[in-house]
Amino acid sequence: MDVVIRVGGGSGSGDTEALRGWLLRDPVAREVTFPPGPPAPPGSPPGTMGALEAINVFVANGIALGSLLVAAASWRDARRRDARGRDGGAPVVRVTVGGVTVEVDGADPDEIARVLRALPSPDSTAPPGRQAEGDAPVPPS
Repeated sequence: MDVVIRVGGGSGSGDTEALRGWLLRDPVAREVTFPPGPPAPPGSPPGTMGALEAINVFVANGIALGSLLVAAASWRDARRRDARGRDGGAPVVRVTVGGVTVEVDGADPDEIARVLRALPSPDSTAPPGRQAEGDAPVPPS
């Protein structure tokens, strides 16, 4: 299932590129497939990528989606503080799956569960919060 992640409202520019780099290095997100980044503008040095507006990834199942959410939320929480330990304002991380967009507010288990319940499952064709035939029951909110 295709997943789109958008970042905004942080304390610095380049947040989308920073998140993509974090996800590529994070062992928690290892089950996620990342297509190549955007092409560089004409005349750029070889190996240069263009600016990212969104991160497009592919997840094969709900476990991979949950892992991706944990990694993205951990990055967001790490960015909350600047180099001097001051609250620099955490970037807004929005995840879109199957046309449903949810904002990730934190990395605690209850928050990740809330986001997973709100998004369609890559494991089924059931709408968010619903159970497809043969799926495990969806816990109540």
